[in-house]
Amino acid sequence: MVTEADNTVAASGRTGKRVGAYLRGLHLPANSYWLWLALATLLAVLPHSRHAPIWIPVSCIVLVLSKLVLVYTNRPRHSGWALAIIRNLLALGLVMGVYLNYGSLLGRDAGVGLLIVLSGFKFLEARRDRDLYVSTALGFFLIVTNFFYSQTIGTAAYMAPVVILLLAALLDLNDPQQALSTPRKLQRAGAMLLQAAPLMLILFFLFPRVSGPLWGIPDDAFSGQTGLDDIMAPGSISQLSDSNEVAFRVEFAGDPPPTNQLYWRGPVLWETDGRVWLQGKQRDRGDVKATDYSDGIDYTLMLEPHNRKWIYALEMPTEAPDDTGFNRDYQLLAEDKIRKRRQFELTAHTDYRLTGADSIDFERALALPPAQHPRTVKLAQEWRDQGLESREIIDKALAMFHNQTFYYTVTPPLLSGDPVDEFLFETQEGFCEHYAAAFTVLMRAAGIPTRIVTGYQGGRLNPVGGYYAVYQRDAHAWTEVWLNGSWQRVDPTAAVSPARIRDGLDGALPESADSALGVNRDSWIGQTLQSIRDNWDALNTQWNQWVLGYTQSRQRDLLNRMGIDYRNWQELAIWLAAIVTIAITTMGLWLLARRRDNTDTARRLYNRFCRKLARAGLPRRSYEGPRDFAGRAAQRFGAQANAIHAITERYVDIRYANKSTDVTGLRQAIQRFRPGNAGR
Repeated sequence: MVTEADNTVAASGRTGKRVGAYLRGLHLPANSYWLWLALATLLAVLPHSRHAPIWIPVSCIVLVLSKLVLVYTNRPRHSGWALAIIRNLLALGLVMGVYLNYGSLLGRDAGVGLLIVLSGFKFLEARRDRDLYVSTALGFFLIVTNFFYSQTIGTAAYMAPVVILLLAALLDLNDPQQALSTPRKLQRAGAMLLQAAPLMLILFFLFPRVSGPLWGIPDDAFSGQTGLDDIMAPGSISQLSDSNEVAFRVEFAGDPPPTNQLYWRGPVLWETDGRVWLQGKQRDRGDVKATDYSDGIDYTLMLEPHNRKWIYALEMPTEAPDDTGFNRDYQLLAEDKIRKRRQFELTAHTDYRLTGADSIDFERALALPPAQHPRTVKLAQEWRDQGLESREIIDKALAMFHNQTFYYTVTPPLLSGDPVDEFLFETQEGFCEHYAAAFTVLMRAAGIPTRIVTGYQGGRLNPVGGYYAVYQRDAHAWTEVWLNGSWQRVDPTAAVSPARIRDGLDGALPESADSALGVNRDSWIGQTLQSIRDNWDALNTQWNQWVLGYTQSRQRDLLNRMGIDYRNWQELAIWLAAIVTIAITTMGLWLLARRRDNTDTARRLYNRFCRKLARAGLPRRSYEGPRDFAGRAAQRFGAQANAIHAITERYVDIRYANKSTDVTGLRQAIQRFRPGNAGR
């Protein structure tokens, strides 16, 4: 019979408190538990300060720190009806604060905010076993909420240590004698996470993929996203010039076209009130079609979510992939809004004809608001009165932009009067939307049907990943004129700043505008920073493709290759249950065998130790525990007392406390032990 009395000894005062708390249905965990849980909670809440009202994470932090103060000062924590009323009023006030801030308790943002404040409150009031486990479980939910806003590698890497801290808190909660040291708890928590990895991978690949946001209420799921809009006004596109957010990535199957042909088509704008340009009413596609005259350029478009149906196809696609289609403006659209990263296989023809306009299109493409842009209209009519043909008028307008003192800038002066007249005849400084709007008004006033096309132009090759990244700062506006029976692209920005179209926005801006921290991008520091960004973006792209891009279609293809019918839910559930059962059983048997191997070996080695002492004249009694026997042996063989206690503690750690697996050290210590020398 083995006794472990030494392992149950604790300070009498602390033991009395624990016993009293137990009788009252309460639980007093070690102070270290509160530290583990507080650190994990604060780390999980901290990233929410970027998008939630600051009072929400601050409230949670204050509540958590208040609990720590109560714990470490041993103050009365949960007594009295007055304190109970205050707690209830505080909880009600936090809930009302969230409701007043968001106007609801439903939705992503409101739901996350409510979870944050209530997690802090639960941490403050926790006193029973159930409360402690609930507080820890809420910490795991807080971790999940961070992935509602970001699913990058950085977020996953940040949250993994937080999971380990929560697991360490659970270990501490179930270790009332504090037998495990802090490093040991962290080690075990990390091991638990690694042991769960195989099951996690099985569920990731086989569990049915869920379409749409996990929280099920997508109304506010994309409220924080920015990018190109279907409304254009002075400054609306230039404000994106500082954004380094990726709009989409493109991987060409062969040689990519030159940068000046990289026009990624988005919304087409027809109507204007003199300042703002809109798409206007959408019409049926009719007989609009694109006829290709060049060899196709095959490429893969990896589109970031933007909560629109727009697919920024390289001009000009002639065929739409599955679940997509063209509208009358020949803009490629998805059936549903792009709310997750999507990948499309497309083919473009850079030499094309876009035909199919009718009288209604011409009327819309010639319309101008009454009594607007008088100086611009007068100039265009003068050109027409000179007997110039449409092609000559177009060339004359482009020559004006090129030869006069027009300047391309992302920080144009504000236009307080007529935006087109003031730009053309006074400031002459603008971004792409200024040139596109002014050119369109000139053409319409001269009787040439013209419309504005928005989208992106250019892109930067990532040499690490071998793909082109198109950023929000590459947003662009150009025009299409009806000439010789088809819509033809005319980019007035190219007349004033050829570098913008030839080299992208970076080539048209000052050197310092494209450099991080004001460092010249051509210097070795700038090149090093760019190399770091390229490597990081390439890594994120792989993450997006193979982790976040594991969609229902990819899962269906994988299951089909495994011989599993994706449409048969019963068969899929049986396969999933069988594989999970096999994985759990295998892991359990492996852990059991590993533990049994260590404990059995330790017991055999300890029996050898006991036989050495028995031969020296001190046999172990049948009722004697390891530590009791060690005490008697240390008295008998005083010179070997330290060795006897060291061997015994190693054995107890392996055999009973499961604090060590160092069987080799135990074997070596017993081999060196010579009790026969004790009496000399």
